[in-house]
Formats: sequence, structure tokens, C-alpha cells
Amino acid sequence: MTRLLLRSTILAMVLNVFAVAPAMAGEAENLAGEAIMKIVQVTEASTRLVHRQTVFGTHRLAAADENGAPDALLVHLARDSAQNVTRVSHRSAHIVHAIGTHAIMMLQEAGADPILIAQVQAVHNHAIERIRGNAQRARSAIAEALEAAISDGGALSATAPVR
Repeated sequence: MTRLLLRSTILAMVLNVFAVAPAMAGEAENLAGEAIMKIVQVTEASTRLVHRQTVFGTHRLAAADENGAPDALLVHLARDSAQNVTRVSHRSAHIVHAIGTHAIMMLQEAGADPILIAQVQAVHNHAIERIRGNAQRARSAIAEALEAAISDGGALSATAPVR
């Protein structure tokens, strides 16, 4: 009796796994798709915010330079703009990291296809690199605008980073 019950239980568990596996695969694909979509959205929002901050910062430097602001003020404005870029980028990277690592952990726990997990990891890594690259280009543009303002003594042309 006990053996029959054990066999029946094991058979039911095996059949349940085969019945649930396709549903779990669909759920894993949905989870991965949602995570990728959110990562892309955060990355695009970060790119827009960094671009706007850079344009604002370089225009603010140009206006201050045209009005004869002292170098110390120009340095302060550039530092402020660069810090804003860094703040936006760090927050964005933190959000992307949280989304990516949570999704990967959930996929691993669900026994998802390793290729699906690798796709989420690749999008996560690419997004982090894109956010960092955008921030670096923005800080460089701000530094170049500051250098131009200080070195020429006036009439700075505002620049923005290439996306």
C-alpha cells in the first residue's frame, strides 16, 4: 500500500512538472520580456535626462561667460552640472541593476532556460555601459565647455554630447 501510494505520488509529481513546465516557460519569457522592457525604458529616460542636463549646463556656462562671470563661478556651474549628470546616471544605473539582478534571480529560481537568463544579463550589462558612457560623454562636454570659457575669456559656444 505504501509503495503504491509513493509511486502514485511520484507519478503525479512528474506529470505535474511536465504539465507546469510549459506554463512556467511562458511565465519566464514574460518575466524576461518585462525586465528587458523596463531596463530599456530606464536607460532611454536616463539618456534624455543626461542630455537635457548637459545642454542646460553648457548653455548656463555660455550665458555666464558672455556676462563676464569670474572663472570661479564658471567652475562652480560646471561642477554643479557634472554632479547632476553623475547623480542621474548613478540613480539610473542603480535602478537598472536592481531590475536586472531581480529578474535574473527569479529566472534562475524558476529554472528558466539559460539562454533567456543570458539575454536579460546581456541587456542589463549593455544598459549599464550605455548609462556610464552617456554620463562620461556629458561630463566631458561640460569640461570642454568650461575649458573653452576659461581659456578664451568669453563667447563660449554651448555644446551637447552625442547620444
